[in-house]
Amino acid sequence: MKGTSLRAVVAMALLAIGIYFFVIKPQETPKETPAVTETRIWPDKVDAIAKMKTTMYAIVGAEKNRKALDESYLPCAPNPPEVPDMRAVWNPNAAGGWKELDVLMPRETWFQYEVVVTGEDGFEVYARTLAEGTPLEFIIDQDMNFR
Repeated sequence: MKGTSLRAVVAMALLAIGIYFFVIKPQETPKETPAVTETRIWPDKVDAIAKMKTTMYAIVGAEKNRKALDESYLPCAPNPPEVPDMRAVWNPNAAGGWKELDVLMPRETWFQYEVVVTGEDGFEVYARTLAEGTPLEFIIDQDMNFR
């Protein structure tokens, strides 16, 4: 009989724990998820900026390779032609210089890229966007100084 009373005590303890957690303990209200507004057009801003920086470094590398092979930097017209306010598809044929530069670009981008040759030994790469409604511009030069 000793084992039976121990089982009864364990069963009552489990029943008491169950009642506490499922009946007595106040139920926590679930946290409300923030409302998604239609004005939030750039939900992955951090990712987009990280990809933009990686792309700008790739463009600098391609320009340096171009200089080593052809002894000159290659200017590249703004691409996409209009500064995007939403994600845009990258097309190397949309603007002059990009196909010849032969840099690997992401298929979709939030930014317009441009390469301006500033002299025989210099160039600047621009990345521009209108996401979130405000114009943003980032610049990197041949020495990888980011502004």
